Amino acid sequence: MSFSNNNNPKSAYIWQTLHRVGGMAALAVLVLIPIQMVVFFVWPPPNSVIGWFALFQDNALVGLLDMDLLLIVDYLLLIGVFSALWASLRRANESLMAIALILQLVATATYLTSTVAFEMLTLNNQYATRPRMWSGLFSWQQDKQCLRLGRVPLLT
Repeated sequence: MSFSNNNNPKSAYIWQTLHRVGGMAALAVLVLIPIQMVVFFVWPPPNSVIGWFALFQDNALVGLLDMDLLLIVDYLLLIGVFSALWASLRRANESLMAIALILQLVATATYLTSTVAFEMLTLNNQYATRPRMWSGLFSWQQDKQCLRLGRVPLLT
C-alpha cells in the first residue's frame, strides 16, 4: 500500500482547517453527552402524551431537551468529525473511507428526518390555542396505552 503525497506539506495544510473543525466537533460531542445525561436525571421524560404537553407548556426548552435536542446537535457535529476522519484516512483506503462517510451522512439524514421534537413543539403550540380540540385524542391515547399494558379502561 503506498501513500502518495504523504510527505507533501501543502497536502497536509489543505486539510488543516477540516481537522481542527473535526477535533472541536469531537470535543463538543464529548461535552454534550454528560449534559444530556444530567438533563434526563433532572427532568425525566414524561410517560404520557398529556405529560409531554404539560412539559412543553411549562418549559419548551426542557421539552425539546427531553426529546433529544442535544442528540440532534451531536449528529450535526458528527458530520464534522467524520469529514475530518475521511480527510485523515482517505489515503489508506479511499473506497472504504468514502463508504464510511456516506453511511454517516445517511445516518444523520435519517435521524434528522425521523426526530419528532419540533413536531411536538408545533402540536403543543396548537394545543395551547385550542385545547378542547385535543380532548378526544388524549382519551384515545390513554385507552390505547391501557390496552397495550393489558388494562381495560373503565367505561363511563
